[in-house]
Amino acid sequence: MNSNLEIGVEFLHKSNAGFDFWDNEKEQVLNLYINKELSANEIGKIYRCDGSTILRQLKRWNIKTRKRSNAKYKVDNNFFSNIDNEEKAYWLGLLFADGHVSKDGVLMLCMKDLDIIEKFKKSLKSEHPIKYDKYNNPYINIRCKEICDDLKKIGFNNRKSYEVDFNKILSHVPDNLLHHFARGMFDGDGSIKVYRYEYLNKPQYHFGYTGLKEVCEFIQDFLNFNNKIIKEGEITYTCRTRDLNKIKEIYYKLYEDAHIYLNRKYETFKKEI
Repeated sequence: MNSNLEIGVEFLHKSNAGFDFWDNEKEQVLNLYINKELSANEIGKIYRCDGSTILRQLKRWNIKTRKRSNAKYKVDNNFFSNIDNEEKAYWLGLLFADGHVSKDGVLMLCMKDLDIIEKFKKSLKSEHPIKYDKYNNPYINIRCKEICDDLKKIGFNNRKSYEVDFNKILSHVPDNLLHHFARGMFDGDGSIKVYRYEYLNKPQYHFGYTGLKEVCEFIQDFLNFNNKIIKEGEITYTCRTRDLNKIKEIYYKLYEDAHIYLNRKYETFKKEI
C-alpha cells in the first residue's frame, strides 16, 4: 500500500486536491476492485473511507462498476445463466423437484440428506451456511437476485406446482445433458425400492416418480417405460415400473458418466439392481 495512505485519507475529505492521492493509488484500487473482486465498501474499509468515495473515483476513471449487492455471502451468481454442463443440468433438475425460488430473490433447497446440500453449496461456490429445520433436515437459503432471475427466465416460478413452465425449462437443457437433468429430478421426487416378503420367492422391485402429469409423461418417455400414470392428488401423479430389466436400463441411463448424485439412492441402485 502507498506510504502516503494515512495522510491522504485525512486530506481527501477536505478538498478536490484529494484526487491527486487517489490517482497515485489508482493501480492499487483497480487491482482490488477488478482482479481481487473486492466491493467498494471492502476497499473503503482498507482506505478508511466510505464505499461511495471509492465508487466516485471509479466513475471518474471511467471504470464500469458492478451492481451493488446487499448479499452477505459470496456465491457464483451466474451459475444458471447457461445450462452447459452436468452440474448445472443436475441441479436444475433437483431444484425443479425440491427447490423453491421466492419472490424476493431467495433460492432454497431442503432435503434430509446432508451430502447433497453440501455438494450443491460446493458447486455454486457458496459461502451461505447450511442450517437445520425443526425436523433436523438440512437446508440452505441462497439470497441472490441474479440466480433467481436466471431461474425465472428458464421457467421457474415461486408457485412452482401451479405455474411452472416445464417445457420451457426442458428447452434450456441440451439433449446430451438430459439424463443428468432427469437424475436430479429423480433424486428429488423419485424412488427406488426393493421389497422382500416371506411369501414371495423373489424380491419385488419398484422404480417410481411422483410429480405433475406432464413431468411424469416426460419421465416415462425419456426412460422408455409405458405403464399407467396414476393420479395421486389434485395435481400430482405417479408413474412407476416393477420390471427388473427395465429398471436396470433406467439405472444405466440415469448414471451414465455421472459424477453428482444422491448417495442414498445411488447405493440402492448399485447394491440391489
